[in-house]
Amino acid sequence: MSEADRQRMIDRVPEPDRAAVRALLRPVAAGAPAPAGAVGGAGVPRSQVGGLPFQAPREAWPHDHEDRPMSFLVQIDFSELPPLPDFPRAGLLQWFVRSDQAYGVDVEEGPETTGLAVRWYDEAALAAPGAGPAADYPDGYADPRFANAVLDPRTARPLVFAAATMLPIGWEHLAEDVAASPAAYAALERVAEDDDDLAEAAQDLAAVQVGGWPHLVQGPPDVPPGRPHRLLVRLDSEVGGLFEWGDMGAAHLFGDPAALARGDVSGCWWEWAC
Repeated sequence: MSEADRQRMIDRVPEPDRAAVRALLRPVAAGAPAPAGAVGGAGVPRSQVGGLPFQAPREAWPHDHEDRPMSFLVQIDFSELPPLPDFPRAGLLQWFVRSDQAYGVDVEEGPETTGLAVRWYDEAALAAPGAGPAADYPDGYADPRFANAVLDPRTARPLVFAAATMLPIGWEHLAEDVAASPAAYAALERVAEDDDDLAEAAQDLAAVQVGGWPHLVQGPPDVPPGRPHRLLVRLDSEVGGLFEWGDMGAAHLFGDPAALARGDVSGCWWEWAC
């Protein structure tokens, strides 16, 4: 969604609710495949989808409870991102999920914390002697008998990010977010109902989104008890030709940006839907 369309949406909100809607604006880093030939700085692991992820010396590839290598989705080097309030300014985030038909998510159980591996590397870990991209893929990786959300999992697709802002979009939202500002959410929904063009423009998202708001494809998931519900990363099937979450779906990684900056990923959880 362009900044002009976003402002037009805010202007369509009745004056009594406009300040509350404007307060929902969040900065976001919008990621897209880098132009051909783009490379990172010397010794700096570049943000990428697929390929060989960064590893610390003697670090093993994540495996699931059946000892099957997990699918590497994305790594994000925060030094390459525009500044995001509350988020780290440096460090590397990695996201892996279980390699099966549902990517480790149990539909009956709800949002997943067990079929997930999240790793965080601070600047010291990134600069450690012997650290760098993994030497090779583990045996059985990206086996075609199992699902892999990355369309080309053995090819690294570097990412570039641009600064943007976004409002909560779509018709489904986390209950915790709506409860914090119910009038603003109701006002945005009325604008979307009254203006099909604006509602459609709001669906113009990024292939990889860091920060901002979730855009939920199905009904909102229940936040696991005691877990933070701030969006860290969103991966979209409809943009960029990088992912295939079922039938044009999307995946969301939630957590606490401040905890991430401290190297604590214990509160992370995720969901995907199509």
